[in-house]
Amino acid sequence: MSRSFERYLAGSVLLVIALVLLSYLLGFSAPKQVPGLLLVGVGAIFCILALLKAKAPEKHGMSARTTFWYGVLAVAIGVLWIALSIQTMMAEYLLVLVLIFFGLVFLAYSRSK
Repeated sequence: MSRSFERYLAGSVLLVIALVLLSYLLGFSAPKQVPGLLLVGVGAIFCILALLKAKAPEKHGMSARTTFWYGVLAVAIGVLWIALSIQTMMAEYLLVLVLIFFGLVFLAYSRSK
């Protein structure tokens, strides 16, 4: 039975990598968000895998509860990563606006003299 879970895991991870790469190539996600998206995808896969493991328990291997909490941890880290990258991008735009504002103020002040 563990072989079927390995196939699910391998196929799902390859699908997540392909979807994240496609979203990056189409311009939907920034390069800073790619690791976070991968973590969220892998975390979701682990949570779904935990549900499948709970329906067919095994004597050896990682338990369904452990798999689920690893998935939750990966999703949480991925969401934090994405939130941090979005905040960093917003801070970069804010810095640009502040620099433009002070540049214009400096030019206007030097012109008025």
